[in-house]
Amino acid sequence: MKRCMSIAVAALVLASGAFAQSNAKDITITRGSGASIKTDLGHGIVLNKESSLTREWSTLHDASMPLDLKYSECVEVKFVSGRVSGEYVYSGFYGVVAKEPVRALEVRFMLFDVFGSHIRTLSSTKVVDLEPEAVRVLDSQWRVFSENEASEYFACLSYVARVRTASGKVYEYNSTAVLEAARQFSGRLTAADLEPEPEKR
Repeated sequence: MKRCMSIAVAALVLASGAFAQSNAKDITITRGSGASIKTDLGHGIVLNKESSLTREWSTLHDASMPLDLKYSECVEVKFVSGRVSGEYVYSGFYGVVAKEPVRALEVRFMLFDVFGSHIRTLSSTKVVDLEPEAVRVLDSQWRVFSENEASEYFACLSYVARVRTASGKVYEYNSTAVLEAARQFSGRLTAADLEPEPEKR
């Protein structure tokens, strides 16, 4: 059964940059448990077959942003079969709700392994028109680089990274708040860990 709780942390100032800033607001974090860490490969083969672990997720909500994650649980690992072999992919579904007309958005997912080490940060960018108050469900997939990575991935933190509104104003995430939230999983993080890595070819 999934469980959620909300935790209010201190108000933090939006990181400055070449983009417009919004006012500082309280940050809220929702947390819960997701699906099993097992991955079905087909033909009776299951990755992490003998594990009882379920993945953990956290979502950061910043009331100063013009867009919020309505729901965003764990990015899951799936195995996609091919003609000869197959590959592991990360699969993420999330809902967003705009407070004003939005024209583009980026959501990021920080992934951690069973030992609390940061694996990588995934980015989902959508150039799409969103009107206020309507919930829009979006999805993305990313390659998993190895079977070890697929096996060890355990927890994720999701947050809205950037938003472009219809008026042309661009908002960026509060890096201090994200780092504080991510340190529930790993204390060995820097601002560089918040940036997504390019996918390997």
